[in-house]
Amino acid sequence: MLQIAPSWHHPQPWDPDLTPGGSSGGAAVAAALNLGLLHQGSDGGGSIRIPASFTGFGLKPSFGIVPQWPASAMTTLSHLGPMTRTVTDSILMMNVIARKDARYGYAGPAYPGIEVDPPKTLKGLRIGYSRDLGYVKVAHDIQRVTDKAVDQLRALGAEVIEVNPVFTTFWFAGAARILSRMKRKQRQLLDPGFLEGAERDMTIPLAEF
Repeated sequence: MLQIAPSWHHPQPWDPDLTPGGSSGGAAVAAALNLGLLHQGSDGGGSIRIPASFTGFGLKPSFGIVPQWPASAMTTLSHLGPMTRTVTDSILMMNVIARKDARYGYAGPAYPGIEVDPPKTLKGLRIGYSRDLGYVKVAHDIQRVTDKAVDQLRALGAEVIEVNPVFTTFWFAGAARILSRMKRKQRQLLDPGFLEGAERDMTIPLAEF
């Protein structure tokens, strides 16, 4: 069984006993190996956040900031963002990739850009925060550190609102869409857990979605 490297230790990606996380694990490995400065991940269920927490830094930006074309089957769950060795590199990369694209119908307001120097106040910023995403059992030490970070955001003036998103409904609905295009023999090659969730959500009512 693969072990998860602590977030404070950048693992050697060639170590077969460790995983860089996924699914943008290739970008994480390239960043850890210094194979270029800037790498892109696509995150619907953690594909930036998981490998970034194992190997370096990454950001899943708010939906609509970075254009994504063709659109993902995971719809509004899927965000494109930077994966780098440092926070500064991710800031600089975001200032470049957050641009308008006429093909992208979900584009939000123009991205104002971020200064490399940290702001002295977050007053006026509204942040949605979930302690467990509605289904995850979080380790006590992780929860303690995360709550401390949220307290710091509030101390800087941000309005932090606790929310409980229904992640699995949206994610497996996208998976069901992919599954609907596959033949029976192709489905038999899929991961059993993925297949079970996708088949279950093929019958989800539109109102619930």
